[in-house]
Amino acid sequence: MAAIIIPFIVLFYVSISIDLLLGITIILLCFLIPIFLFLFMKFFRKTSAHSRRERAALADRYLDAIRNLETIRLFGAGARIEAQLREQGERNRGAVMRLLAGNQLVIVVVDGLFSLVLICCTAALTIARFRAGAIDLPDALTTMFLTVLLIEPLTQVAGFFYVGMGGLASQKAIAAYLASRGSIASHGGLPSGSREGSIVVDSLSFDYGRGAVFTNVGLTVRQGTKAAIIGRSGAGKTTLLEVINGTLPVQTGSVRIAGRSIEGLSPVQTRSLTAKVSQRTWLFTGSIADNLRVAKPEATDDEMWQALRRAYVADEFAAIGLHADIGEQGGLISGGQAQRISLARAFLSGRKILLLDEPTSQVDIESEARIIEAIESLGSEWTLLVVTHGRAILRVVDEIWRLSDGVLERGDRP
Repeated sequence: MAAIIIPFIVLFYVSISIDLLLGITIILLCFLIPIFLFLFMKFFRKTSAHSRRERAALADRYLDAIRNLETIRLFGAGARIEAQLREQGERNRGAVMRLLAGNQLVIVVVDGLFSLVLICCTAALTIARFRAGAIDLPDALTTMFLTVLLIEPLTQVAGFFYVGMGGLASQKAIAAYLASRGSIASHGGLPSGSREGSIVVDSLSFDYGRGAVFTNVGLTVRQGTKAAIIGRSGAGKTTLLEVINGTLPVQTGSVRIAGRSIEGLSPVQTRSLTAKVSQRTWLFTGSIADNLRVAKPEATDDEMWQALRRAYVADEFAAIGLHADIGEQGGLISGGQAQRISLARAFLSGRKILLLDEPTSQVDIESEARIIEAIESLGSEWTLLVVTHGRAILRVVDEIWRLSDGVLERGDRP
């Protein structure tokens, strides 16, 4: 803003203090810069968008590699992944260099063409006004020197072309994403209305675009009921849970949580009605308390210990305390302890509808038994829907549903 405003302030001074015609003419010449920049922005828009896509693809590949280092090592795929990253990095470098080339072209045009035109035109006009007697020699020299000083801030504008194009491309992508997903900033809190802890799914169908995952699903989990969904891997159990949770949109049919249809709610509002524990637990670097307070920032120590006791893990942390460091991604505790911290976090949230996605698949036998005890001890104020392959957890649920070939039906105990 300063680089744009300062030249016009200087030229306004020239117009008032030296010569009106001279100042106005130079001001008009300065408008050539935004015109040039606008034309170049249109010309290089595709180049900027391509650079942004390549940069995003490189970031995605690196993130996937970092997250799956263990799998890469186990299958000896390190060299292959490295080659893929190198290839994507080269594509990204080429895209960046093309964008930088456009930026340099803008600088050359502004520095060379515009600066030359501005100085030459100003010199010619100043000499003409001096010969006409409109200005004296000191005014003529002042105008010439000020014109040369104008070039520096105007060059700064051209120098920001590369940054500006990248920023505009990112802004456009962010705006398109927010428009497609709806605003999540002003979600308020929990929607008002019935607080009954029930789940009602009616005529629900979902398709990722490769064929229906499930069709015309109907499911009712009454308040205080513990229900389990079983079925083979890939049957759509987790997808169904994510639609109920609001992570995936309702495509066909309806879902009511706590007496409210989620179709009229934002994803954030929908997720605020339930507490979900995923198959793979993500813990933040920090202490046990830090991870629990993700669900309830104002939680007291007593509330956190109560949640840990409900998850049958409090005795294992009694010696180290709530503020003990658990390492990056919970590396200093066992997988079973991490999963039970995730379960305690769900209890601490205060939400009485629990959605559990394979809560015992990644834990040892002892931790599985503790998790099952925690589920069994839930009172009538809790409503539970659990997706599972394990048979042990089925003995503590009230209802069993089987999802097979896209159809959900009541099942029998194995």
